[in-house]
Amino acid sequence: MKNIGLLFFIAIVGIAFAIKYLPWWALLLGVVVLVVIGKFMVKKLLLRLFLKPFQVKGAVLKGASAEVHSVTPVTTPAQAAAETTAEGEPAETTPKDRYSVDVTIRPGSAVTPFTAWGPGELCLVSPDSVLNPYDTESASSDDDLCEVQSVEVEQDGRFQPDEGMKFPGPQRLKLTIAVKPGTPALKFRYYFEEFGCVTLLAPPVTRAA
Repeated sequence: MKNIGLLFFIAIVGIAFAIKYLPWWALLLGVVVLVVIGKFMVKKLLLRLFLKPFQVKGAVLKGASAEVHSVTPVTTPAQAAAETTAEGEPAETTPKDRYSVDVTIRPGSAVTPFTAWGPGELCLVSPDSVLNPYDTESASSDDDLCEVQSVEVEQDGRFQPDEGMKFPGPQRLKLTIAVKPGTPALKFRYYFEEFGCVTLLAPPVTRAA
């Protein structure tokens, strides 16, 4: 707040000097520049205000770790390509490799207003993916390598389908993911927090009979 007050005071002083010493055309040019800058600053401020709740919500997994117990291929590229929808149309335009990932997610030591996190809100992206939430035009093409198709949470020694619940502390999960062929590894992303590594094995090749 002090910084905003200081900037406002400087702006008022600057406007007073401009009115007193600058010609009319310079004042007009200054107004145009201020309008353009003002629009940019307001847009940036609104974006920051919009993203802030998501940053706070995701901070529960800041510094989290992922202990991968197993990564198991569950289909082959040939099987994936043969899948169809209920209407008989191809389920996917590009075949994907599918895996079952057994992993335990452990939150870090960050102190945040939110102490619980939602397994269903996890996604996996390329380890090289760089997320800049303030640059909406630079989304990485590495962010669409993987689709999380199902999430199960271990409860009482058994894996149960995720129902959108949020849990505190470490949780063991079983994820079914569909990945673009040739993807060697992925990392976890929870809102703006990134952690862990999932190394993918090459799925078995289906041979024609």
